[in-house]
Amino acid sequence: MDQERGFFYLIGETAKRFLRSNLPLQEDTLEERRAMLINSFSVMGIALFVGFAFIHYLFGQYFVATVYVVFVASLIGNLVFLRFSKKVEASSELSVAMTFVILVYIFIHGGIFETGIFWTFSFIPIAFFLLGLYRGLTVSFMFLLVLFFAKLTQDFGYIKLDYDSRAISFFLVAQGFLLFLISFWSAIAEKDESLLRATNLKQGKLNSKLTTTVNKLEEKQEKQKLLIEAFDKSIVEVQKKNKTLEDQSNEIQQEKAKDEALLSSLGEGMMATDPDQKIIVFNRQGQKTLGFSAKEVIGKKFHEVIKAYDENGVRLSPQNPCPYNLAFKTGKLAVRNDIQYRRKDGALVPVVVTASPIIVDGKSEGIVTVFRDVTQERQIDRAKTEFVSLASHQLRTPLSAANWYVEMLLSGDAGKINADQKGYLNEIHRGNRRLAALVNSLLNVSRIDLGKFKVEPKLLSLAKLAKDSIGEVSGIVKKKNLKVKTVFSKSVPRIKADENLLRIIFQNLLSNAVKYTPDKGEISISVRKKDKNAVVKVGDTGIGIPEDQVEKVFEKLFRADNVLKTDTDGTGLGLYIVKRILDENGGKISVKSKIGKGTEFTVLLPLAGMKKKDGNNELIHMEVDDEIAAN
Repeated sequence: MDQERGFFYLIGETAKRFLRSNLPLQEDTLEERRAMLINSFSVMGIALFVGFAFIHYLFGQYFVATVYVVFVASLIGNLVFLRFSKKVEASSELSVAMTFVILVYIFIHGGIFETGIFWTFSFIPIAFFLLGLYRGLTVSFMFLLVLFFAKLTQDFGYIKLDYDSRAISFFLVAQGFLLFLISFWSAIAEKDESLLRATNLKQGKLNSKLTTTVNKLEEKQEKQKLLIEAFDKSIVEVQKKNKTLEDQSNEIQQEKAKDEALLSSLGEGMMATDPDQKIIVFNRQGQKTLGFSAKEVIGKKFHEVIKAYDENGVRLSPQNPCPYNLAFKTGKLAVRNDIQYRRKDGALVPVVVTASPIIVDGKSEGIVTVFRDVTQERQIDRAKTEFVSLASHQLRTPLSAANWYVEMLLSGDAGKINADQKGYLNEIHRGNRRLAALVNSLLNVSRIDLGKFKVEPKLLSLAKLAKDSIGEVSGIVKKKNLKVKTVFSKSVPRIKADENLLRIIFQNLLSNAVKYTPDKGEISISVRKKDKNAVVKVGDTGIGIPEDQVEKVFEKLFRADNVLKTDTDGTGLGLYIVKRILDENGGKISVKSKIGKGTEFTVLLPLAGMKKKDGNNELIHMEVDDEIAAN
């Protein structure tokens, strides 16, 4: 007996392992049982349909045999899908669908020896077990409907089944009863209610619920204990953080005190604004310079306190902005040394101003404006300028006399002179003229800086003035064999301007062009109209200006390094005078240059012309000859 049990147990375990081989689950779950059922039905179906195919083939029913072969292939395909995908739910749906089709076909065809109707009883259990209560009920009901419609079509003579109508009716009733029993059993199993259990289990349920409630209370107590411990830790952490914050606050206060002391000790006025342009810092020197106290200005907007003007006392505008506005608009450092701030008492104070944006994480958080009262420096500069003006004026008279006497000696009016004496006198004459040119330039600079030169505009032709200026340097042009290229547009109208000032501009630009252009080079001058300006361009193919020194050529007494190596003559004042004349009369000048390629100056003269200005003196227009070219 034990041996028999052992034998059958071995056979059962072997079969179980075979049927579970496609889904090696570790526990006896519903999913595992569904997989085993798919395996078992598939294996049995494969065995049966192989037999059916063989029998039909022997009887010459090749089409039916082929259909059974297709059924076998479908079942094998489902087993392969289950094996590799491990998707039991999808395989269950495939199994039910294939069973539906196979059993309907067997029912209609009749099966082997007219037994096909009996196989249909297997569908309902399979559908319920693989799909569950609701989907199993739906699919089973659809299956019975298909059988019922097959019966009706036979009754009306559309198809011929191997069973009579009465037999099919009995089978349908039997299957309906089976459907009812299985669905009732499935509903009870899914609800898991105590319909079939003894009533003495109620107390066990109550005890179980009580035990669950006690366990939940114990869990809550444990959680509360953990929360209390976490709360205590949080209190300790908060206390530590408060202590750290207190220490940091003390450090910040100390640093703030140091910063305030540093700002107060600055020798220049300083004002800082926030992103809304409201003043947040105003140091002691700034209060002294402008006459406002910190309490009067902090919290107000910058332009409510600071009124900026140019050197002539004209209020700055958006077209001529102050450094603060430039820094606020562009986000870049802005510097100006030609403006004045109005004090609290109404007086204007000349200042040098630097405005710098405060950038934090790429965003402007305000503006810091530093300004210095330069009243004393301006007074000193003015005194120096007046001294230079006086000295230059006094030097002109003896220089003119010396030049006159030298010219008399050279012309032989005082008697005949020999060759050596003539050579010496020529050197004296050239040196005297250079000195006179320097004195005249200094005198012009002093008159410009003091604002004492007058402007008397009248209608002039720029083209005619340009031609006259070319004539003044024609001697040097011929001597150096230079090519002169001119372009004078007829669209340029006559403008109201001071003839003497324009001659000085043309003279300086052209004399520089011919002076610094090698022999057989080329100079050019053009006059055109663009928008509301007359554009004058003077170019050459000369030695050029070093790139890092281009912007310095308009500074007082500046001379480029390469010029100092090739030519010792020149004062470094000519271009400064040109720029100041243009600045004072609304014009502009710019320069482009490349070493060894040449230089081009561009002058913009407003077509509106110059405004009349009263003054004590005119600027001196110096003559240019073959020996001396003004710088």
